[in-house]
Amino acid sequence: MCSNPEEMDNIIVLTNEDGNDVEFWYLASVEYNGAKYCVLNACEGDGEVSIMECIEEEDDDGLEKVPSNMFVLETDPEIIRAVFKIFREENKDLFFFFDEEDE
Repeated sequence: MCSNPEEMDNIIVLTNEDGNDVEFWYLASVEYNGAKYCVLNACEGDGEVSIMECIEEEDDDGLEKVPSNMFVLETDPEIIRAVFKIFREENKDLFFFFDEEDE
């Protein structure tokens, strides 16, 4: 469970394929190639972020795309790298990032 009450506004709960609820810190949204992605960090994780596509659907009139409250874990390495690169650049003043050479 995410324990810092001050950060609870940034917590979302997703249900995995096994029906279990998993808490994530919402870090940011990123647009890439016409799709929207969320950058999340599992509250009970190792600090590694997850990139999830935010699935959209047409509104009742069929005129606009609206969020569907569904997320799909992105598995394409090229998309993951591109989205993370955008996230990193847009949030370089908010988060500390390790370079691959630092690990």
